[in-house]
Amino acid sequence: MSEEEGPPQKQPILLFPLQLPRTKRISFHNIIQTATIQTKEILAQTSAFRDELYQACEDGHNATVISSCESYFPLLFGLIESVEHNPNLHLNVPLQFSWSSPFVEKAVSKPFVSYVYRHEVIMVALAYGIAHYNRAAEILSQTSVASFDEESKKVVIYLKTAAGIFEYIHVNELGRWIDIPPDRPPELNLNVLRALQEYAAMGAQSVTMKKRVIYWDFSRHFGKIGGSELETERKI
Repeated sequence: MSEEEGPPQKQPILLFPLQLPRTKRISFHNIIQTATIQTKEILAQTSAFRDELYQACEDGHNATVISSCESYFPLLFGLIESVEHNPNLHLNVPLQFSWSSPFVEKAVSKPFVSYVYRHEVIMVALAYGIAHYNRAAEILSQTSVASFDEESKKVVIYLKTAAGIFEYIHVNELGRWIDIPPDRPPELNLNVLRALQEYAAMGAQSVTMKKRVIYWDFSRHFGKIGGSELETERKI
């Protein structure tokens, strides 16, 4: 590239925040019959962590959604493992999972209800991925040129993590849902999850490219200043 052409045209990086999925509270310890106090306490803890996730999604607090998912996931997978290997499990009432789509307007969005544990795993993972993406958008919106070099590292990590989560959902979890209803919401479709993965990955690439452009401008500008000062000193 010749010096007359200058650096590549800067393009703004736009990361539009995504809506978080919404759910309803579940009291596992009141629904699932248990034989021991210890099991009852574990189920109560599972309910408590899920309540934190519920409230974080309602409040739109992405950092809390991330921490809530990380607390809830181990107990959720443990619960699924126990249920799948316990054919004699008794429920006081049917255990249903209700989630509203983040890609349908709240005014017209109706909760999608199922009795499938895989649905719960997918939607919690989706909330986890969207919260990572949104954290990247939050940081980027508050970043100046002066702080971009340092803050962009955090943004790229959040976006790459989000892309990995979306990939995990469509590669590992969606296919495990046998007889998934055809009239399901958008986020339970393979192509939508792939698009989310690619969107997050492209966002990470855009941030990396902008970092290089800023560095190119910085080094070119100060290189000229340094050269001018050197030439002046020689003349003196």
